[in-house]
Amino acid sequence: MILGPEAILAVSLFTAPRRRTELDMHCFISGTQNSFDLFSGMSLERKVKIDLEEISGVRDVDVQRIGSDVTVTVVVAELEFGSFEKITRQEMDLSDAHPELSFDFSVVPEAVLKDAA
Repeated sequence: MILGPEAILAVSLFTAPRRRTELDMHCFISGTQNSFDLFSGMSLERKVKIDLEEISGVRDVDVQRIGSDVTVTVVVAELEFGSFEKITRQEMDLSDAHPELSFDFSVVPEAVLKDAA
């Protein structure tokens, strides 16, 4: 069976990793507030925290921003592929939407924190 270019394109479109195609425009300006704060009424850190807390299995999210470095620590009940994939997708989306920021994501299973205490 020989596949035509249309079939190959369809197969590649449906098997490629899905990434959000629409563009979110968030430009940053100097001063105490950036344009994301002004347009949305909340900080980027708060928005990231809210978005990640909606993912099933996420217990806690800590977001710290110092200059252009954003550290995100996500505590999950169990390290499941579905939850991890959604968190990773969120990280990729943020990196694409805000190339001027450096995101560092850490996903920590809740059991690890209990063992350390």
